[in-house]
Amino acid sequence: MSGADRAAALVAISRTLDAFYGASPEPFVPGKSRVALSAATFGKPEVMEAIDSLLSGFVTMGKKSREFETMVERDLGVGNALFCNSGSSSNLLAVAALSNQWTSGAWKPGDEIITGAVTWSTTVWPLIQHGLKPVFVDIDPRTLTLDLDQVEAAITPKTRGLAVVHLLGNPVDMDRVTDIARRHGLLVFEDCCEALGATWKSKPVGTSGDAGSFSTYFSHHITTIEGGLMTTNRDDVAEASRALREHGWTRSLRGRPEWAAKHPDMDDRFLFANTGYNLRPTEVSGAFGIHQWKRLPGFLKTRKANHDYWTSRLEPYRDVLHLVDAPPGASHFSFAASPKRNAPFTRKQWATFLESKGIETRPIMTGNFTRHPVWHNLPHKVHGKTTNADFVSDAGLLWGNHHLIGPAEREYVADAVDTFMHSHGA
Repeated sequence: MSGADRAAALVAISRTLDAFYGASPEPFVPGKSRVALSAATFGKPEVMEAIDSLLSGFVTMGKKSREFETMVERDLGVGNALFCNSGSSSNLLAVAALSNQWTSGAWKPGDEIITGAVTWSTTVWPLIQHGLKPVFVDIDPRTLTLDLDQVEAAITPKTRGLAVVHLLGNPVDMDRVTDIARRHGLLVFEDCCEALGATWKSKPVGTSGDAGSFSTYFSHHITTIEGGLMTTNRDDVAEASRALREHGWTRSLRGRPEWAAKHPDMDDRFLFANTGYNLRPTEVSGAFGIHQWKRLPGFLKTRKANHDYWTSRLEPYRDVLHLVDAPPGASHFSFAASPKRNAPFTRKQWATFLESKGIETRPIMTGNFTRHPVWHNLPHKVHGKTTNADFVSDAGLLWGNHHLIGPAEREYVADAVDTFMHSHGA
């Protein structure tokens, strides 16, 4: 296809998309429209950028993916952001880099890594896959994030790191995490897959530890369809990550010229200096990213407005409902409202009613992850009691919070809660 043909095709496609995206959205009809857990956050700009990539023929990781990375580095104030094909891959890349021979003080097989008992599976699997031993501690009942008192109590001579999960967009106290890590010589991995846009004292999460990860999956704060980002301010971690993301070759390394000079008899396009995977994104995902990133502030504003409204409306029911507190700087991934143990109704009754009203619900992440049968044959340790994580397993429930939930939708949800509570004498 010539340049002129491509340009003409894009003009025609643009007109078609104007008609498609210019149509009036379906109005919200209380009792008939569904309040979904997630919704598409993209529109014409993302689709046009993706089509441009498809028509160009450059569809694997390239200039648009790097442009997206550069935007993230600039706005998060982080030295390195590596775009990956999923948030789970970003977790894998972070742990692999912190366990790599090129990283100073790297984790070794058998090292213990402390993390919270309420998490997501692919936060933990990279630890197992690298021969590390997860040590689970209970969570803070207010925010459902890591209980740092329990972290300190769980530290032993075998402890080498912390896997800090900013669950539901709630930032963990990174000042204290950094202090604990400094005093005990620990590396810190921040899982921010549910916390894009969250900050601790104005500092973006994912920029305080040795490595961080984010998700840009369809249902998260922004979407690149599938995708994720691994972040670090450490040069050694970044260089290891570049190799690990792409087969272990030197092609994307900052130190590529030096490797080529040491091995002049080999084609440096295919010179391998480390182990590796293939965790690269597509250029179509990068095309989405450069437009989605610009939308993030608006999405965060809507999420906060929804969260604040529901928290205010549900405040009278705190005697029977556990509402998760959002610290300053939270990015409000979802809204959690779980029946307390003394509530005159069960989680099943609560969820069934909400679903009957078209309000989609789900449990809170893995619940207490240590209660899943997969751990019967895997090395791990549970420190102390996990009372709060058990509560999340037994009663935890959340519903969606995203940019398509506006005043009409959030009021409908709150009214449904009122109806249910009044029917149970609350």
